[in-house]
Amino acid sequence: MKIKAITQIIDWDGHDRRAVIINADETDTVSDTFGKMKVDAGQAEDVDGEYLPQLDHDGDGKPGGSTAGEGDDIDALRAEYKEVLGKNYFAGWDAAELRKRIDEHKAQESGGSTGDEGDDADEDEAPAA
Repeated sequence: MKIKAITQIIDWDGHDRRAVIINADETDTVSDTFGKMKVDAGQAEDVDGEYLPQLDHDGDGKPGGSTAGEGDDIDALRAEYKEVLGKNYFAGWDAAELRKRIDEHKAQESGGSTGDEGDDADEDEAPAA
């Protein structure tokens, strides 16, 4: 992979087993792994244009991340989940999933139906003909 240094790079390319010294605005060919790491870190640009860096989704200047969803306050829903169910939430759940689980638990507590009970027929018996 050919990269152009944005800032001076002095590092070890473990894949190619060599020291890499690239001054700002100079180019060099490095291993793909090393090149991707430097592009993701914002220290270099991909000259070949074959590699797309990690996107900065939350605007903090670092690759990756995410923005908070709109609508329900996730922190408030997590606190409510813990209070209502008495156990910790799964950190990967979004606001909609937390709301769904809280509502299902409240419906069960109040004796409401969640729709998965089915009818009262014994499942082992064959249907009447």
